[in-house]
Amino acid sequence: MNHKLFEEWILQDGPPPQDERLGLQEHLQECGECRQLADAWRSAELQLRRASQAAPAAGFTARWQARLAADQQRLQRRQSLAVLAFALGAAALLLGSLLLVAIPAAGSWNLYFWSWLYRLLQTAAVMISLPLFLLSLLRAASQVVPLAGWVLAAGVMCQMMVLWVVSLRMLTQPRRIG
Repeated sequence: MNHKLFEEWILQDGPPPQDERLGLQEHLQECGECRQLADAWRSAELQLRRASQAAPAAGFTARWQARLAADQQRLQRRQSLAVLAFALGAAALLLGSLLLVAIPAAGSWNLYFWSWLYRLLQTAAVMISLPLFLLSLLRAASQVVPLAGWVLAAGVMCQMMVLWVVSLRMLTQPRRIG
């Protein structure tokens, strides 16, 4: 005899349809194993209905939110370290591959040293002359652009900075669960 079908009818949520109910009642009168399962299931349902619902301990919500915030902070720290480790690893790999390519091509390390020193001094000279260049450019522009243009440009720049700060705040502010 196929007990699986009768076990499904016994354990299903709600009573079976009328025609199946009669077949189930007949089977329960004949089969002790299914009758025992039906009695155990009725007893378990009755105990579940009579049991009182457990209420959370005082301060549960605050503890849960604190733990959630700590977990999110821990996850963010772990992700930041993973990104940093990946970036450092990629940089080390790139530097190593560049050195492997550069070593055979290097005829003289002395030549590389002097060329890098020249580039460094050239960059320093540009950085020193940059403020003078910008100042002379500003003086020339002040004669060409009227005062209203400067005020308008300053206002637009201030609005762009405020928009940038607000956007940055919105993107970095943690979201709270209400």
